[in-house]
Amino acid sequence: MNINLNLITLATFVVVNFSATTQAKSYKQDNCIIRAQTAAIDSQAIYAAVAIDTKPQFTGGDKALQKYLKRHFHLSQTGIAAGVKGRVILSFVVERDGSLSTFKILRDLNYGTGEEAIRVLKVSPRWQAGKHKGIVVRSNFTLAVPVNI
Repeated sequence: MNINLNLITLATFVVVNFSATTQAKSYKQDNCIIRAQTAAIDSQAIYAAVAIDTKPQFTGGDKALQKYLKRHFHLSQTGIAAGVKGRVILSFVVERDGSLSTFKILRDLNYGTGEEAIRVLKVSPRWQAGKHKGIVVRSNFTLAVPVNI
């Protein structure tokens, strides 16, 4: 009896949660009324870049991004002396207007490399925002910034 109650509660939660994120549409086909559920897109939600139709990207594409990073990323003197090489990995949000926010350093090479990568991205030109089902959305993006002396 207790197991059935838990299953009903779970089923109710799933239905309530599903109905809150979908929209019902009715249309006529072959003299029958058909109700279809279509997922609503939340413009304030942050979507994973891999889960949307059009990925966000630096204006000009990957080659332009690499050129921009090479030109604007400056390694500290202590980092140069230590011979730092590798990749700084960052995660950030590409906003609907193409600006960047919510930076997180996932892998840092020390010597200020993570902070420098964030500085360079904060002053970068606006990106092309991602799209899902034709609607511009906020999306999470992970980037590896190469560091070579």
